[in-house]
Order: sequence, then structure tokens, then C-alpha cells
Amino acid sequence: MAYTTYQEVDRLLKWFSFSASSKVTITDVNTYFIPEADVIIDGYIGRIYELPITDSDDLLILKYISTRICACEIAHVLVLQASGEISPIVQRWCDSAKQKLQDIMSRKLPLPNSTLKTTNRLYSFTSHGNADYEAPDPKWLMDEEQW
Repeated sequence: MAYTTYQEVDRLLKWFSFSASSKVTITDVNTYFIPEADVIIDGYIGRIYELPITDSDDLLILKYISTRICACEIAHVLVLQASGEISPIVQRWCDSAKQKLQDIMSRKLPLPNSTLKTTNRLYSFTSHGNADYEAPDPKWLMDEEQW
């Protein structure tokens, strides 16, 4: 299930008309840009939430992020083709989408009606199955950032 639609992306990119023959086509938006944005979003939120997200309120947050990621990527493609510069509004879309994802991951912006994963694990050092290899002893060094 896609988090956004072609129509939502089109609402942001009012200065560009999508068609079957435009530089970025409607098919490109539906088959490449939207799925790519959704994979990025799922890659982040799938670490802490059970997927798929189905609650309509939570999906609105993800639609906001997905729409801006798509619009930002499309604008980058169009600007590269025209040898221009990214506008401040497009940069704000990019920054806003990234910030919302970071806020979800840090739980500043929860998806309150979605299920948090219960199996958050901490992984320790592993020798990848080599019994002859011993893990080094940890060393704590003064005045050095180790984390």
C-alpha cells in the first residue's frame, strides 16, 4: 500500500505538469518515485513499528513524509535536467520529510495507533562462528569519545 498518491505529489509540484510524455511521467511517479519513498519510510519505521501501518491517522503522517520525499526527488531530477538550482521550498520539503522521520524514530512524533515492536534487541560482539577467534577486551580511554 502506497503512503501517497500521484495527485498528492501533483498538488505540491504545481509548476510542473505531469503527462504521459513529460520529462517525469505520471507512470514514473506511480511506479518509481512513490514506491522508492515508501521503501525508505518502511526501512526507518519498520525498525520500531510493526508493518504495515494501517491506522488512518498514522497514515496521514506517513503521507506527509512520502509526498514530500517524492516531490523533492522529482524536483531534483527536473532541476538536473534543466541545469538549475533547487528552490528553497523544495529544500524545505526535503528537510521537513527528514525531520519527521527522525522525530518518529526518536519517538518525539509517535504513531500512537500503530503497534510498537516488542523485540528490540541489543547485539553483542560476535566472531561470526569462528570459535578460535576471541573478542577483544573492552578498553575505556580517558578523554576520548567512544560512543
